[in-house]
Amino acid sequence: MELDGGAGLGSALKWVRRALFLTRVTADDAAIGARRLLAEIPAVIRNGSRMAAEVLAELECDEDVSNLVARDPMRQQPFLIRALADLDAGGARASAVVDDLERLRAALTAPDRLKFFVAANLPRLDDPYARLAEATAALACVPIDDGAAPPVAAPPASHGATWRVLSGRQAQAAVVALSAIESTFVFACAPGVGAYDDDEASLLVAAEYLTALEGKS
Repeated sequence: MELDGGAGLGSALKWVRRALFLTRVTADDAAIGARRLLAEIPAVIRNGSRMAAEVLAELECDEDVSNLVARDPMRQQPFLIRALADLDAGGARASAVVDDLERLRAALTAPDRLKFFVAANLPRLDDPYARLAEATAALACVPIDDGAAPPVAAPPASHGATWRVLSGRQAQAAVVALSAIESTFVFACAPGVGAYDDDEASLLVAAEYLTALEGKS
């Protein structure tokens, strides 16, 4: 949005606060969201490269902690069907789904877990830091759970390459038959360099070069 002398920044932050903290989820809203997500899954299943990547994540990542595994359509479809059935049933079943969503929102938006990134021509704004402080001061006043102990801030990340990858698995493979796809796709995975390895830049250049050669004699 256009930031006019800093006023736009303050308005944007107020809308962010309203969307993240002041909006209340209802069973009807959750059901609409679940139906929309279910409607998107068939298109994902018809995407061969996407499905190959999803199956690869199933083989390589820990299903108990990996978001890559949790998001794949093979798990999302039955989960959404169950959630939608509970929402349509109403009563305690629907309330349980809404309560889960509210707890998730509270965990994701806890003030000690939020970071703000502002990209703008700051000299043109009228005291942007004061406006940022004004708009975010109220976040600490948003109750999450009056009976819960204050959350403990997590330590800063020390290694960006720490993944829950099941590197001990060897010679794992999966073949998936998808009737909606005529082409075939193959993904392979092998141990590589870490995020801060000295050879990472060279590897990225080599990968870009090989990508540019695709389809050329």
